[in-house]
Amino acid sequence: MKFRRGTERSVTLDITPLVDVVFLLLIFFMVTTSFSPQQLMEIDPPKARTGAEIEGKPAWINIAVDKAGHFLINGVAVEASLFRKELLNATGGHSERLIAVEADKETPHGAVVFALDEARFVGAKRLAITIHPVSDQDSSAGPTQGNF
Repeated sequence: MKFRRGTERSVTLDITPLVDVVFLLLIFFMVTTSFSPQQLMEIDPPKARTGAEIEGKPAWINIAVDKAGHFLINGVAVEASLFRKELLNATGGHSERLIAVEADKETPHGAVVFALDEARFVGAKRLAITIHPVSDQDSSAGPTQGNF
């Protein structure tokens, strides 16, 4: 009896579909990722002639408040009822971290005061308010409605 020997077949793995799927996932995540918190809210800060830039690049906590009084802490939307808890989590108990409040020029005053008050309540010692700097020439006529 003569048995046939099996022919050896070479086994190859075609990874072309895998590479296609990986590229599609990469493109999907690139398109859906937001790169900055400012994309989440449209904020037009008030103009001011005085102020100073923060020296160095300290690690700060950014609180954004839009015209409607909605809050973001470091780019994450936060309800007013959970604001203190989320701010305490963001600071990690470090009272020396700078907290910058970025508010639209049409934001209700009460919303900005609420954010500053809560920051002080969690022990913040360094607070800042962001502005849009203007030169003396741009504001020589004095403040007018809508120029704040």
